Amino acid sequence: MSTRRPQPDRGRNGLQQRMESAVNFVPKPGAYDETHPYCSVVICTRNRPHHLERCLSSVARLDFRAYEVVVVDNASRDGTTPRLAAMWGARYVEEKVIGLSRARNRGLEACRGEIVAYLDDDAVPERGWLTQLIRPFDAPQVMAVTGRVCRPDDTPVEPNHPLSPRFTVPECAAAGIDQQTPNWFELVNFGGIGIGANMAFRRRALEELKGFDVRLGRSAPLLGNEETYAFFLLVSRGYRVIYCPHAVVYHPCHALPKELRSRYLKDLYGSAAYASFLFFEQSDYRQATLECAFRRVRQRLGHMNGHGNGSKPPARFARSQLLLAAVSGPLLYFRSFFTNVS
Repeated sequence: MSTRRPQPDRGRNGLQQRMESAVNFVPKPGAYDETHPYCSVVICTRNRPHHLERCLSSVARLDFRAYEVVVVDNASRDGTTPRLAAMWGARYVEEKVIGLSRARNRGLEACRGEIVAYLDDDAVPERGWLTQLIRPFDAPQVMAVTGRVCRPDDTPVEPNHPLSPRFTVPECAAAGIDQQTPNWFELVNFGGIGIGANMAFRRRALEELKGFDVRLGRSAPLLGNEETYAFFLLVSRGYRVIYCPHAVVYHPCHALPKELRSRYLKDLYGSAAYASFLFFEQSDYRQATLECAFRRVRQRLGHMNGHGNGSKPPARFARSQLLLAAVSGPLLYFRSFFTNVS
């Protein structure tokens, strides 16, 4: 697949000029063959046109032969998303109910690919990202693959960074995690096998799960972990999930202490809510959930108070704040029953 970058026209508005010349460079999906299965790249977005345009421009230059791009507009207000999707040759669909899981499910319904890859709208993939991400699907038991997420400057996230569990994964995940993997339950649910900014699924696997659980995820009652739960369900059904470090995307990472503090507390609330969700929804794994949850709470209390790995956190938390976040998990779970998630 070949693409051509438009030359800037300094005499006209940049966005208008690129829209008018888009027909000359939009990506053209290749034909399906056994070497390159047809793939769908789904990008969910809301009110972030500058991020979206940068993401789309990078996706248009992937070296993969056979793919489509689906932009899911999750109730944006400025009206630019349809124009950007058209400009870069992507199909546009809309999900009017706010929620990342809902938007991802809408993308699943709209796409045509055998493999469905998801990108955040502020993620920028390397040119070979999709080619690398689909390689592990050669094994029939592999139903999901995650890739490496780096900072824009390609530097790793420090071990004591509150977001490091979201950006790093255990080494064993590169060989695949299934039910034969020691400690697989904790690795999939709490160990960080990958994040939604860079992941792909067999379409039939997601359809088997009926998509992502809309109670989970950004703007949902339980705040996050919708992809984590999908990974867990697949492994619990006998499938395998693999981490591919060669499938790279670049993603911004908060650095200011105030942002780190806010994000860490939010993630702690979300993790506690997810543990409650697992406890009540997955009765066969209640003991495992409790053991993992208590172990994670102890680790977080140690790390965020300067213990554990010996590194000093960017901001200290009162123990009462951390405990409050932990005990709020069940409250968030029960609140989900009274929230319209149909």
